[in-house]
Amino acid sequence: MATINLSWTPPAEANGGSATQYKIWRKEGTHASGSTIGSDPDQNWPKTVAHSGAATASQTYADTSAVFGATYSYTVKGSNAAGDSANYSSPDNAQA
Repeated sequence: MATINLSWTPPAEANGGSATQYKIWRKEGTHASGSTIGSDPDQNWPKTVAHSGAATASQTYADTSAVFGATYSYTVKGSNAAGDSANYSSPDNAQA
């Protein structure tokens, strides 16, 4: 296994308030900017992680289930009591 470290800076608001958690979507392969991977993610995804620090503090997640040599696309969404936000980013590609 390999590790891919993700980091992002959330917007000041998600659905009218600060994000309290994030959903991280992963799909094997390369996906174009603007595409949606949330409708058909890899098995056992999305991963949900709690927000840490100030509302706009940089956030991180380590994907320790990546297979060495494989390419993955990731999308992060913020979530709070009002629901999920739009994607924080278009899919970003990474190779393990």
